[in-house]
Amino acid sequence: MPDFALYRPLLAEPRFRNQALAGFFAQLTQGGTVLALILLVQQARGSLGLAGAVAAGFVVGAAIARPIQGRLIDTRGPRRVLIVIAVAQTVALLALVPTVKSDLPGIVPVLMSLIAGLGLPPVSQVQRLVWAGLAGEDRTTVYSVIGMIQEGSILAGPLLVGVLAGVASPSAALIVVAVVSGGGLFWLGLLVPDLRATSEEDRHTGGLLREPAIRLVLLLEFLFGVALSGIEIGVPALATSEGHPSTAGFLLAVTSVGGIAGGLLYGGRRWASPPRIRLALLLALSTIGFAVLVPVDSLILAGAVLIVLGMVLTPVITTLIVLLDLASPRLLAEAFGWSSTSSAIGTGGGAAVVGVLAQHHGAGPAFAIGAAGCALALMVALAARGLPRTGQPASHG
Repeated sequence: MPDFALYRPLLAEPRFRNQALAGFFAQLTQGGTVLALILLVQQARGSLGLAGAVAAGFVVGAAIARPIQGRLIDTRGPRRVLIVIAVAQTVALLALVPTVKSDLPGIVPVLMSLIAGLGLPPVSQVQRLVWAGLAGEDRTTVYSVIGMIQEGSILAGPLLVGVLAGVASPSAALIVVAVVSGGGLFWLGLLVPDLRATSEEDRHTGGLLREPAIRLVLLLEFLFGVALSGIEIGVPALATSEGHPSTAGFLLAVTSVGGIAGGLLYGGRRWASPPRIRLALLLALSTIGFAVLVPVDSLILAGAVLIVLGMVLTPVITTLIVLLDLASPRLLAEAFGWSSTSSAIGTGGGAAVVGVLAQHHGAGPAFAIGAAGCALALMVALAARGLPRTGQPASHG
């Protein structure tokens, strides 16, 4: 059973609840924007291909921006960075509505979407920095809470978009998500302390990617991102093959619910084992979970497996962040940014390959790619000697 007393330092922090709520609202764009863009482009332009390109532009922009945002947070402090990003992304998303509805060439909304993606809120990066001081040497509990907030936003965003698109329009859905997320991020920027910026020496020292341990963790993030693409593509493929494509959203929501439950349980334990050992066990369980999904052709059975698999996936992400924390002696927000970029590249690249396989062979190969990604990450984690075993996390100033 989890020890919920481990969550008391967070709950006792006066500003935690407001910061958590602001972060939840700010991250609605992570799950909701892509769906809103796809629905808007399909309605206004009638092109699924263009819709996919616009959605991809948003994801690519976010992947490019994460390390840059992290460096700015490290060097200038989070407050002003969050406020500027809040205004910029809100304006960019609102501008997408008339752009998509216009007669401008398709490349224009794609580029505008990429610009909007550059402003995807770096909420988790900031929360890790601000709340890390509430934990001891093992920040598993704190990072689990951050993961649960993010999962909640990813779950709520598409639901909000779906409801608003149904009762009003995709334009209204995108506008509401943009305004609510921008307001949440602006609020968070006002709430967080303006942490001491990094020293001049750190600013001009060689890049983080020169650190072998960091590169190793980022490789694991990439491989796990490939595995996650198996769910992103495999679940809709399975739902479509069974004649109920609309259930894909429900199955993905079930996976997020499992992720929230898994984060709660994982963060509510005092772990004696080092994070690298926990990561190996979690990757082994993830490999098994994906492998079980390969032959499944029942949506009910798939839902049962996905909720259990989700309970493992969130702890994997949390443990990777803990390892990155241990490996990063400085510029931690930038390191977290590279983490998001590495995972996004893995997920995006994996989705491109998995999509082709699923189109011709169904959901089974998609889930098989997920199992292969986890298995390969497991082999790397077991064979590599550069992963931090234990030790004092990086100082956050």
